[in-house]
Amino acid sequence: MRSPLPRTLSLALPPPRVPIFSSNEPLTALYFAASVLVLKRSERSRRQTGTLELIFINSGPAGHNPLCPKGFPMADPDTQPSSAPFVVVLEGLDGSGKSSQARILASALEDQGWRVEQPTRDPKRPLRRTYKELIANAEGFPSPRTSLLLGLSDYSYAIEQHAGSAVDLLLYERYCYSTLADGMALGIDPALAMPMAALFPRPDLTIFIDVDPRVALERKGECTLAEAGGPDFRRQHATLEAAFVAYQSAVRAAYQQLEDQKGITDLNVVDGNRSFAEVTRSIWHITSQYLMQDRAA
Repeated sequence: MRSPLPRTLSLALPPPRVPIFSSNEPLTALYFAASVLVLKRSERSRRQTGTLELIFINSGPAGHNPLCPKGFPMADPDTQPSSAPFVVVLEGLDGSGKSSQARILASALEDQGWRVEQPTRDPKRPLRRTYKELIANAEGFPSPRTSLLLGLSDYSYAIEQHAGSAVDLLLYERYCYSTLADGMALGIDPALAMPMAALFPRPDLTIFIDVDPRVALERKGECTLAEAGGPDFRRQHATLEAAFVAYQSAVRAAYQQLEDQKGITDLNVVDGNRSFAEVTRSIWHITSQYLMQDRAA
């Protein structure tokens, strides 16, 4: 997994331990001894140098975020970083829960004083609107090539719109990897699709919520034609639901191809078949550990 250059780490004593889960409130007792942090970085990009300092507050209100029990480490708003923000991506199949998990993660970080933007949460992105209009009608459904190029353009536009944002972290719910995996699942040659990842800045951290497509369908209850691979894919299967499982299985395999191809992405895989609370805890653990650890480049 790619990581930033080494940082100086100073760690204060953590507050008393609390249970990982409460029987009545499964999300309210999530806790990690050293999780949310304060980053102090030089005027140069944090990818060149930086100092990492952890500050703990042992008392005071915890707020209403389910990830922040009493005694949770809090960020000092006066020492927030001013250089390039961290880029964190949540990826996963349709029905993996990534949208809900992204909201929880963003809220938890914001409760600790982090300034967070979610570039792909804006439903009014012009290229996204165009894509939604195209897939609304089976007769005008875009080809795999058009879907690939339109999807990549949409993510490129989102990146450009948030370039230079005065925030601490950019949280993407899907990234170019999602479009590449979709295209490969629909038959685009991986040798043509995968090199396109080089056109995009590589995220600092990419988390993949890995869920069995049958579990995802059960959670969703119903699916759309696009989530089932489009009209051509649908015609190959007896039902829309069967097409969904087959298509999402192909997308899942494509993510694995992206992971196996060195230099494209490093996926931190979370078992999405577990309970929602367990997935939440894993995502928070991976994110906080990545941000705070002193790693070698």
